Amino acid sequence: TVNISCYPNPFSEIVHIEYEIKKSSPASIRVFNVVGELVAVLSDGTLDERQHQFTWNTTDLPAGMYFVMLKTDKEVAGVKIIKQ
Repeated sequence: TVNISCYPNPFSEIVHIEYEIKKSSPASIRVFNVVGELVAVLSDGTLDERQHQFTWNTTDLPAGMYFVMLKTDKEVAGVKIIKQ
């Protein structure tokens, strides 16, 4: 099972992303806008079995709704975030 969460949400420039992988596997974290366009690749590679967290600075993105998607070789998890 994979889990992902983002806070604060809504946010203005900085958003903290936390995610957990139960089994080490190839994984990617990508961000899409509301029309499905890829706006950022935050991670792409093999992720270890543990909880991860990092801070994303979004000053280059316009305000709006985005979807952060965590995809492993067997699962997908996502969260909706709103930039004010």
